[in-house]
Amino acid sequence: MGAYIVRRLLQSLIVILGVIVITFVISRVIGDPVVLLLPPEASPEQRAYLTKDLGLDRPLYIQLVVYVAKVMKGDFGHSFRHQESAMKLVFERLPASLYLSFVAVVLAIGVAIPLGIISAIKRGTIIDRIGMTIALLVSRSLLSGPGLC
Repeated sequence: MGAYIVRRLLQSLIVILGVIVITFVISRVIGDPVVLLLPPEASPEQRAYLTKDLGLDRPLYIQLVVYVAKVMKGDFGHSFRHQESAMKLVFERLPASLYLSFVAVVLAIGVAIPLGIISAIKRGTIIDRIGMTIALLVSRSLLSGPGLC
């Protein structure tokens, strides 16, 4: 049992690290933050200053190490769009996200349990097949993501 827990924790750490690296890569692929943050008429000196200030003048692997270190400390940086701490923005939206998740789970359980009971009672009938079809279609649409079915 202990080995299983350790293995799952290590797998979780690998997944978290993977998500962090993917987030870093996506943030770099979107475009040069300096171009996005400064007005078009900004001088080359202003661009150079902001590039150095953001650490974008360093090699990419060093930027990644710094990014991972900050994330591990809980520093998610500063939102350029909202001009405030990214963590503050996450916590502001957390209650709405938790409420949405709770409603979705209650709704899913409210439909799944009666559907499962009816299918079990009417095993092998058309009602069972309809229930099974609905369950498969819903699970397929949830697993494939929005707009992919």
